[in-house]
Amino acid sequence: AICVQKLEEMVVPYVNAAAGISVYVDLSSLLPEQSWEGERRLARLIEQAARVVLTPGESMSERKPGHFRLCYACVTPEVLEIAMERLSFLFKKIRRHGVDGLASDAKSLAEVTKAGLLMGIRRTPSVNLAELTHHNNSQQRI
Repeated sequence: AICVQKLEEMVVPYVNAAAGISVYVDLSSLLPEQSWEGERRLARLIEQAARVVLTPGESMSERKPGHFRLCYACVTPEVLEIAMERLSFLFKKIRRHGVDGLASDAKSLAEVTKAGLLMGIRRTPSVNLAELTHHNNSQQRI
């Protein structure tokens, strides 16, 4: 529900799995060019700026560039909210400046990792999502 709600707010087309652990998103409108190279450039920007890893369609034998799998299986709802907020912030910037314009703007990229921090999860300049997930999982085992 967190992913779907946020994707609808972002106006990003998606296919929601009825009984799965991922959402298939269409980010083709954000590509710098309609090619597999454009998909790879967008994936790198998302990973570097938002610190979120999406599975590119090319690696899943997709026919058209720009489709990604967003898997939420191993994260807490809090981590997922931060990740979705970062994606939302990044996508707004891409729509305004384009992938290439944003990729060369270090200040704008640094702002992306701060997105979602005002949600009361953790108030530090940078959140290591993997560490937060590991920390929460180890607490749940006690």
